[in-house]
Amino acid sequence: MSIIQKMLDALNMENWNTKDSSNTIRQEEFEFEKDRMLNDFRSKIEYANELINEAQDADDKEKFYDYVNEIRLIFSEFLINELHEETITSSDNREQKRAYDRYYSNINKQKENNLHITYEDVKGYDEKPFDLKGKFISDENFTTIELSGHNLEIAYEYLKEINFLLSPHKNLYEDAEFPEKISIEYDSNRKFPISHLRLMPYTATMKKSKYPLCLWLSSVGDYGTEYIYSVYFNREGDIGQCELSLHGSDGIGVSYETKIRRNQYGLYILRISKTLYSPPYGTTTIYHSINNENTSISTTIENKSNSKPKPKHMSNYEIEQYAKECNAYAIREERKEQNKLY
Repeated sequence: MSIIQKMLDALNMENWNTKDSSNTIRQEEFEFEKDRMLNDFRSKIEYANELINEAQDADDKEKFYDYVNEIRLIFSEFLINELHEETITSSDNREQKRAYDRYYSNINKQKENNLHITYEDVKGYDEKPFDLKGKFISDENFTTIELSGHNLEIAYEYLKEINFLLSPHKNLYEDAEFPEKISIEYDSNRKFPISHLRLMPYTATMKKSKYPLCLWLSSVGDYGTEYIYSVYFNREGDIGQCELSLHGSDGIGVSYETKIRRNQYGLYILRISKTLYSPPYGTTTIYHSINNENTSISTTIENKSNSKPKPKHMSNYEIEQYAKECNAYAIREERKEQNKLY
């Protein structure tokens, strides 16, 4: 029996112990209170289900446990003493809240550590691959450099490279077009342009960031934001990972979230998710590299700076095993990296 079913069974009105044992309460008041309470329970259970779906799609340990802790907090409001194995104690709740607070505290601390930086803080990453000697522009969240001249040319090259990586799966993006434009005009809500280069040389503990540069690409069309590509560069100047958000042609009906990672052989697509904003609603994973039986080496872009030659004369079975090993290694490395971020 699922935990949600147990929760609903526990809400059976015949099992309630009311304070008024004389049954003098009027039926109308009883029905009103019953509807109010059950509607509140149902809304929270629906929210818990949404969080469960988000947890299912979480791509790293920290995000997954954030969702799990929030789900547990919701469940703990309903669980009765008879459900010993699922009961969450108050001490557990406090620890979950502390973990949740630590996660967001680290994010805010990292932002704070990177707000008042100068060229001296990032000169080791200059020309890897971007020119970092331009004017630094900051708001309360980020320090950035605008994209112009040579930096803008490089940005377009990476936009093309990412689109090329996605192109074998173009049929999955059935309601969207791959972006070709980078908007560099200033955002009316911020001090820096819509597309820009974010400088993040330090972690929350002032260690050197694994990804000190983030190329933030976007474009605004008739229906608002058309896409957001956040491309993270490692200390050597190679793309380390990408988080892509691509909206449908009408801007509101559908969006696609794509995660790109790097293993020792190059970049590969980890997952593609599709979200519907009209019936039947919801988010669905439409591609996942480790679960895809047709995963092949062709889905990986070679690492130009440190590539491993692809084995020649491989059978189909060997190709599948080779690709699976690449993906399994990448996921293990990604988990290690996420554990080191903060």
